[in-house]
Amino acid sequence: MRKSIFSGLWQRLNPFRGHQGGNVAVIFGLSAMTLVVAAGGGTDVVRQMDVRSRLQDAADAAVLRAVMSSKMTDEQREIAADQAFINNFGFDNAQRYDAEGTVGTEVDGNTTHVTYDVEATVENLFLQMIGMETTTVTVVAKAQSQMRKSEIVLVLDSTGSMSKDGRMTNLKSSVKSVLDSLMEDGENVSGTKVAVVPFDTQVKIDKGSGYSYINYGQGSVGQSCTGISGRTCDVVKDAFNKVCGNVADSSYSSCKSGMTLWYRTYTDSSSPQRTYYVAIAKSKVGSTRYEYKREDYSTTSQKWVDGKESTSENGSSTGTSGWQNVTTWVTQQFINPSTATSYATSGYTSFATSNIKYSFSYGAGAYGARTNIPRAKSQFTDSSTAKLKGYSIIDWPDIPDGSSNWPGCVIDREKDGDWDVSAESPGSDVKSLYPAWTCANGTKLLAVRALGEDIANIKTYVDKLQPSGATNVTIGVQWGAEMLSPSAPYTGGVPFGDETTQKYMILVTDGENTENRWWSVYTGSKYSADGTALINARTEKACKAARDKGITVFVVRVMEGDSSLLKKCASKDEYYYDLSSASELNTALSSVFEAIKKTRLTQ
Repeated sequence: MRKSIFSGLWQRLNPFRGHQGGNVAVIFGLSAMTLVVAAGGGTDVVRQMDVRSRLQDAADAAVLRAVMSSKMTDEQREIAADQAFINNFGFDNAQRYDAEGTVGTEVDGNTTHVTYDVEATVENLFLQMIGMETTTVTVVAKAQSQMRKSEIVLVLDSTGSMSKDGRMTNLKSSVKSVLDSLMEDGENVSGTKVAVVPFDTQVKIDKGSGYSYINYGQGSVGQSCTGISGRTCDVVKDAFNKVCGNVADSSYSSCKSGMTLWYRTYTDSSSPQRTYYVAIAKSKVGSTRYEYKREDYSTTSQKWVDGKESTSENGSSTGTSGWQNVTTWVTQQFINPSTATSYATSGYTSFATSNIKYSFSYGAGAYGARTNIPRAKSQFTDSSTAKLKGYSIIDWPDIPDGSSNWPGCVIDREKDGDWDVSAESPGSDVKSLYPAWTCANGTKLLAVRALGEDIANIKTYVDKLQPSGATNVTIGVQWGAEMLSPSAPYTGGVPFGDETTQKYMILVTDGENTENRWWSVYTGSKYSADGTALINARTEKACKAARDKGITVFVVRVMEGDSSLLKKCASKDEYYYDLSSASELNTALSSVFEAIKKTRLTQ
């Protein structure tokens, strides 16, 4: 190395080697030159070290900018890094030293390594005397972003509009791609936990009985008939319930057990014709006879109807013109005094009282048991005299638990107390419980996926998403917060405020709010702005409640949706992604995961 440095000097001295005269002067001159080069060379080295130090500072700024610019393309990221370098090093210095930087990126499992290599040229003042005109100075800045210990909930719009423009297809592939970034050699090395909440106007959980956080409501009970149906069953049930209405309480059971029932259906020859549905009930307590008769008949006439065309935002329909049948029903009730002649039952069909059944039904918030149902008692008036009064009495049986019939869907919690937007888990207040409900879209909505580290299973789950139904962003956000909670229904989250674990919610939606438990934007034949505003207000509250719990909220709007509302939902403006195409989902979600990762300089 030493020989190469001084080779230029030896070449310059070659002409003097054959001359003996003036040796002292020559030797002195050469010695002086050597001293100048040695002293001046030190100055050049100091200058190089100063430039190197400033280059390193600027390169550090550039690499940090590069690693934090995950929203950008590779080209945009390099431009951003170069700009950060110029801002730190100075434009004039960059030109003076011909400084150029290059960005390099390598992804290794859940860690992204970024480098910024800079090469600059420093002109020498003294070393050029020995042939070293310039010195090349190089620096390398390295940084990495690594996933923190995190709990992430993906709140995914699963509504009907996600079937358009490849939205659901791109959502599935993009989610699976970013989940892969958590893996290294097939393992979730960061220990990141991920949950998924698909939503439409409802959220679905694994169905079950006895959940303390579910309000199952109460099933309903009704009377039915075995062997007969429709209007015939209606009149028979009515007779069954009223014949003993005037019996003393002490004799009521005896009256019921001794009851006989008959019914008849026929059409007379009047004009217009009448179709009769008649039921007779009889019983006897001691020597006292109790009888009741219910008689319904219908008349059918024709009425001229003008056809009209109706239009709405749901479509249009055309009415028909002409004569149409109109059915009118008349109901008559008769109480037979105990002194009167018994009602004749010739031509009637006997009906066993045991064929009056009690049927139980469940659904739409009514799945639970109910005991000690009060006796249903109401008064009626005899149709012939308008003087005789009677009572209808129904002793309803207990309703058995029907929670096993619940399909797993829930709707918004009560808005009284803001439970529908709260990030708090259910408690003793019944308003805080989740109402069990019939699923609005059959089996299409997937049950939520609890926090877990099994990324492969979560990817398989995401592949099963099916778009259907209307949009209620509020319930999605509220359940997103619920999934990150350490309290039931799902207990996989660390306590809110834990200093070692970050909590993140990533909301992806493509639509405006259209329906929740109380309001719908569609009323009759048009859309209502009032409904939209009311639902949006609940969404805004739900987002704030999540942020107040320390959850960092990212929002990705896919082509459609209220941009103002969704941007306010995000924790920061830069955490809101407004996409014009579903194909941008992968870039957006990758950017979100990069923002979640921890960034630090490594060199």
